[in-house]
Amino acid sequence: MRTSLKELQQVKVSKGSGAVLAADLANVQTSLKALRSSAGSQWSAQISSAESALTQLHSAVTSLRNQPSVSAVAAVATAMAAVTTAGTALTAQLQAKCPATGS
Repeated sequence: MRTSLKELQQVKVSKGSGAVLAADLANVQTSLKALRSSAGSQWSAQISSAESALTQLHSAVTSLRNQPSVSAVAAVATAMAAVTTAGTALTAQLQAKCPATGS
């Protein structure tokens, strides 16, 4: 999970970064689905928050890919900040409970 988030966060957001962001976003979503499946109800609030942030980012990335513009880049940057916040909260919980997991 942490590795997927780091890769997503390291993409430089620009008008042409939609495809890379979409691929990295898909990796994070896959990791999060696997975590939800294995965690059951544990960390459900943090996972739900991350899923919500990822949904917003997905929408912003789709807009960026379909119609690259400065406002689309700004929307992606805002959504990325929300993903970072939610991802940090989730990985902190993972680290506290299972120090060797969360990657």
